[in-house]
Amino acid sequence: MATRHYIHVLFVSYLIVLCACSFHQSPRNSSAKEILQQINGEPIVPRNAVTINVKEFDDLTAKFHYTNKLALKVREYITLDGRLSIVEENSDLTLSGSVINFQIQPLSFTTQGIPLKKRILIITEATLIDEKNKKIIFQNQPIQSFIEYSEQISPIMSEIEAVDHTIVKLAERIQAQTIHGWHTNLMTPVEKGK
Repeated sequence: MATRHYIHVLFVSYLIVLCACSFHQSPRNSSAKEILQQINGEPIVPRNAVTINVKEFDDLTAKFHYTNKLALKVREYITLDGRLSIVEENSDLTLSGSVINFQIQPLSFTTQGIPLKKRILIITEATLIDEKNKKIIFQNQPIQSFIEYSEQISPIMSEIEAVDHTIVKLAERIQAQTIHGWHTNLMTPVEKGK
């Protein structure tokens, strides 16, 4: 039994020495050190930031007429989060972006050729700037949302209801990207490739 304990202690000691040696590299080969320095544990939103200006997104599609509604929803979700206050001027952070794609795609048809199911897809690119430090936190970050719906079969949803639902989901994702630095927890199984 003592021999077994001795072997475990020796093995753990060997692992500690091995790990210590792998982190003690020459300056020419310091990739592990560089990676560790990049992982600073800081949140995406600087700790001293308390205000944000959420600008209305530009419509680069010329067919998405809901940029004001999207900005209002993003502001609402950021306010509900409670981390940042929304302001119009002298903000610590500025969130801006563009709607780069807005599509309504038929997915299936009736025998008469009428769309049975459709998909609404909205893709944006968002940029978050730290105004106090003049630093770009993220730039042209793609964020999308979509919904599949039908005006023919249950559950019936009108096109405007589907657009509203997609805007709400998109605003949640933009808020999550802004506050937390990711929105993958809000992705659908289809988007995750499952």
